[in-house]
Amino acid sequence: MIHELRIYQVAAGRMADMDVMMSRDCTPVFQRYRMPRPLGAWSASAGPRLPAYIWMLAWPSLEERNKGWAAFGADAEWQQIRRKAHEKSELTVRVDTQFMVAWPQFTPADGADLSPKGAVTDLWLMRVHTGLGGPARKCFLETDRRILEALGARVEAAFDLLSGEELPVIACIVRWPDAARRGEILQQYDAHRDVRAAREAEHAALGCDVFTSCDRYAMNAASPFGT
Repeated sequence: MIHELRIYQVAAGRMADMDVMMSRDCTPVFQRYRMPRPLGAWSASAGPRLPAYIWMLAWPSLEERNKGWAAFGADAEWQQIRRKAHEKSELTVRVDTQFMVAWPQFTPADGADLSPKGAVTDLWLMRVHTGLGGPARKCFLETDRRILEALGARVEAAFDLLSGEELPVIACIVRWPDAARRGEILQQYDAHRDVRAAREAEHAALGCDVFTSCDRYAMNAASPFGT
């Protein structure tokens, strides 16, 4: 199983158009080629490149993924949808596509919905020092996940990125009780003595910081596909 993460930086003022195109217009074409229903689709309200539309797919293999997208891209209906979407102005500024493998502890179940209506969710892209992927996973599971969940958040899924400009990177989906609690929990997590102690211990043992930086996208569920 391989997971595909797609992050679209949407042109200013075009997020509503993007949401309609993805959730309504593209659905029949996806279904025609038996492409998997997205595990999640979100619009980001905070993060490094905004506005952003983010979605995730699970494929049986890279070969199946390539076949599906090739058929989709050649479809006449999709080509018409794309031309219409870009008639007045470009819909997207940038598209980042990344492949990921899920951690055994956090593999989304078949048919999982990571973006239920009303949910407040983050995508974290945690950059890891070269060669320290194993220690980073251990640190996250033993410290970061434990503290986040003790404070009231929940780690829904976690992945190692297989592609991208900066590797290694850990991607995780974090669910918050609500928008107000998100800010409170993040503040408590960032200042938590156990998190700080873990970072200091990692640096002392390894001679460097395990996590070098982290992009956090604050996300709300986009319209479900097929609406």
